[in-house]
Amino acid sequence: EKGAPVKNAEVRDNYSGSTFLLATRHAVTGEDGRYQLGWYSKAKPLWSFQVEHKDFAELSVSALPPPTEGDLVTHDFFLDKGSEIAGVVKDTEGKPVKGASIRYGSSWSLVGMRWANSDADGAFRITKIGRKESREIVVEAKGYAPAWLSAAPGKGDQVPQLAFSLTPGLKVKGRVVDAKGRPVTGVTLSTRAMINGRSEYCGPRVGVNEQGEFVLESQPATGAALDAYGGGVSAVRNFKFDPTKPLVVTVDRPGVIRGRVVDAVTGEPIQRFTARLDHSKAKREAGEPSASYSAHLSLRGQACQAADGGFVIEDLITRASHALFIEAEGYALWQRDVVKAARADDKAWPLETKLERGVASAVQVV
Repeated sequence: EKGAPVKNAEVRDNYSGSTFLLATRHAVTGEDGRYQLGWYSKAKPLWSFQVEHKDFAELSVSALPPPTEGDLVTHDFFLDKGSEIAGVVKDTEGKPVKGASIRYGSSWSLVGMRWANSDADGAFRITKIGRKESREIVVEAKGYAPAWLSAAPGKGDQVPQLAFSLTPGLKVKGRVVDAKGRPVTGVTLSTRAMINGRSEYCGPRVGVNEQGEFVLESQPATGAALDAYGGGVSAVRNFKFDPTKPLVVTVDRPGVIRGRVVDAVTGEPIQRFTARLDHSKAKREAGEPSASYSAHLSLRGQACQAADGGFVIEDLITRASHALFIEAEGYALWQRDVVKAARADDKAWPLETKLERGVASAVQVV
């Protein structure tokens, strides 16, 4: 903030790959504080950039416009110590809670997040916050239900002083079973709590034993939910449960979309094509899970090559609906808005897709 160059600051982009927030380009500043990142599209805004340094607040910028002339965009970052949030964490009897974890920001994104732990007096201070907007300040402590308050960080006399009163959390014993009630191993559970009307991750990840049994601690009385995932199972997302009752989580085998691509006229298999997914626009049926899949399947798709025209898209959530697109050279795009993932041995597979011959057109790219 005084105009002096900052050495060893890391500047990185937050969207330059097929996966959201994949920082594939980064640079570290030298003695003169300068950095350079390259190989971006000249036609699109530069989505998001972030700079970090151990002595300063994190800073970010979004949607930088592309260059109007030449091929260089210049953006300077001005770092300072940032803003702060302070307060105290106590239980319902007014006793301080030591070792509580306090965070500024959502569990869904690490961008702009800052955190601290409470001391023996229950006091905490979150420093070097580079953001100014009001966010949820979430407190987690073993044996207590998560708690939150909203506040905007400040400086000097404007630093908010928050007082948390934690209520005892509930302990929940449960089991993970398959559709026939048999125990399932190799499953991990992530718990959620309602934070300002949103379901956010709170608490550590928990595994199951050989009998599929698990114990969840520090659960809230209301708004509790969990995700269950692991090798060989179809992921369960945002499964809501009552912490006062025995908990049974039923998982299925992973879902797939299995198909065969053929020429609509000759019936001959098309041996090279791309299968791509998107979210279905149709309203989900009661009890139907929401779709979840790797980002590359919606961006560049899955390249397929098989003598019989067959393909399989794996690791999908069973019973979830997807929009499916098939593209092949010389053929018109084939698409269907609702294709439900099912187990690989489902009798509905393979899905036969018949591609119509396309009309060629010449396009000049300059």
